[in-house]
Amino acid sequence: MTKKKLLESIDTAYTTNTPHINPLLNESTIQSLHRLCCPFETAGSYRTIPAPSLGMGHMPPPPSEIEHFMHHFMNQMETSHIMFHPVEFAIIAYKRLLDIFPFESHNEETAVLFMNLLLAQGGYPIADDPSKLDGYEKAMEQARTMPFPDTDSLVKLVAETLKKE
Repeated sequence: MTKKKLLESIDTAYTTNTPHINPLLNESTIQSLHRLCCPFETAGSYRTIPAPSLGMGHMPPPPSEIEHFMHHFMNQMETSHIMFHPVEFAIIAYKRLLDIFPFESHNEETAVLFMNLLLAQGGYPIADDPSKLDGYEKAMEQARTMPFPDTDSLVKLVAETLKKE
């Protein structure tokens, strides 16, 4: 099934979506989500140490560039949310947040919470943690392949779980 048909079939099961400016697309929301899942004093604060390589040749930005990357990420999300299906948008936001790896720990949990917040706002059910799904590593590898990343496999992987709901 193509990504488009898959997303259309999800739409028939859940509420319809109307593009609008998303008030949740801000750094404060992401920092608050991080505080929910991080028990440390540094909860909600951007990392001050280098991040480990995330595999697949991806290296998150150095600590000195995190604020810049997060501002850029928020601007990208605000301007591009009307171009994507809400499910696709939520999954791309998840992937992009993981690419930046803004916190010292609990980045994946924060990205999953953010993705599910965006899904819920669009009227969709919450999704399982994508990293627990079969095929995740390959889908992330394709989504991080430069110079032409392809998020279709990652979107399809998560969307299939929503369709089963």
